[in-house]
Amino acid sequence: MSEWSMSDERAFLENLLCQRFNFFLTFFSIIIGGAVASLGVNPWISVVILGIGLTICILMAETIKRSQYKLDLIIDERLRTENKKHPAIDIDDLARTKLGKNKSRRKIIGYHIPNLCNVILMLLLFASIALLYLNIKI
Repeated sequence: MSEWSMSDERAFLENLLCQRFNFFLTFFSIIIGGAVASLGVNPWISVVILGIGLTICILMAETIKRSQYKLDLIIDERLRTENKKHPAIDIDDLARTKLGKNKSRRKIIGYHIPNLCNVILMLLLFASIALLYLNIKI
């Protein structure tokens, strides 16, 4: 068995990040669907679903952010200092020249989309609580 390299770690982290992100989006979709389905039946159930779902999604987003951070460290620092001929670095450099110097898009999955989903859940939670206390029927 060969030694674990930085390239192996990068591939592992990319796979882990994608799996966590896919699970996050699936869970987020289930929470939205459950909250909308229960809104007409009992608004309290919707508030509970959104509250628990938001808490779990915030925690899951933290694991995604950590995986993204570790992947960024490997791509930005480790591979650049240890192996300047690595294919991942060549592709990253090519993408930066085509998109602009600081236009990397790899942080969208790890940081921006989970934050956006959590904000959406928070707004829906506040809206559900407002509907409940204002006694508005849907």
